[in-house]
Amino acid sequence: MPSEENLERHINKLMISKIFKVDSKFSEDCAENFLRDAYIKNSYIERIDDENRKYWRGFTSKYVYSFKTKTKNINDEIIQTKDFDEGIDELYENEVFISKIFKNTYVIKKDAISNPSFVDTIILPDLNFICIIGSKENVQVPEETLKDFLNENEIHYEEINICHDFLLWLLWKLYLGENISSDISLDYFEDLRVGLDNPRNIAYDNSPTSIKTEGTGHEMPSLPICYGLFNKKPLNQLKGEFIYKGKKFILKIDIFKRNETEISNIHIHSNGDLEGLYYSEKLQLILPFLYNLSNLIYEWENFENKDKYPDEEYLDTLLENAKDEFNETIEAFEEYKENYLSKIQ
Repeated sequence: MPSEENLERHINKLMISKIFKVDSKFSEDCAENFLRDAYIKNSYIERIDDENRKYWRGFTSKYVYSFKTKTKNINDEIIQTKDFDEGIDELYENEVFISKIFKNTYVIKKDAISNPSFVDTIILPDLNFICIIGSKENVQVPEETLKDFLNENEIHYEEINICHDFLLWLLWKLYLGENISSDISLDYFEDLRVGLDNPRNIAYDNSPTSIKTEGTGHEMPSLPICYGLFNKKPLNQLKGEFIYKGKKFILKIDIFKRNETEISNIHIHSNGDLEGLYYSEKLQLILPFLYNLSNLIYEWENFENKDKYPDEEYLDTLLENAKDEFNETIEAFEEYKENYLSKIQ
């Protein structure tokens, strides 16, 4: 039987699926109460689905730490060992204490032989900040458990999500060469995507529902992305390099719909300044950045419109760049056409 004691967790992906700002009533005592209540109400146990199949799901009594596999050569024999993460209970930045850290693990194991999926709820009560780390497919129960606790204890919270206009604002700031906050800048973007559902009030729309471009080191959206924007397709993905106090983080931001509501998640890639680090070491670097980014998103919502949305110059520049790329496409087409016509002469 796949008991809690037998759970093993190899490394960790930093998929930030939920971010919450809570009020000051969410104290350290509240954090401890939440961890206890979550385990009591929904502990990791064997369950039976509608088709009489066994699966395992729930919060574990202790946080499940990850490990990295280390390879050693001992007397010409390759030995692999598991090097477990020591964990993180306090958050520091530049050796300055920021907050205590409270955390739990929610586990989903679909059957006895499948690999378990893990979801972390990370709580920073000194910052009134909570994030849920795990794939969007698995966060529903941890999210509902947290929201139920907050509502039962009359703790006000706000969920932080990224929208199309915020992504476009990021691109505008990149074009201007300006930081997006006093400590954060977008250095460049690699991938962009526009799309979501076609507007329902349009009977026929010949434009693609989704357009994605990939590459490295861009500062302006390319023709395909502009085509989508001009056809009222919102930005729903951006992958780029963000700089926070000299540290480089590669983020992929996705916006998607759930029950007609647009929500976002952030995949933080394990390269740049996170390369080769333990999970806890990554958290030490990334949590202050996430906290500051979430504050920026929250503050941006209340910016004056002239600061919140791109100006006419930027919009005109998008059009001019799109025209230039279209003219280059026409020239490329003439060569392409000439090449194929030569084959049939």
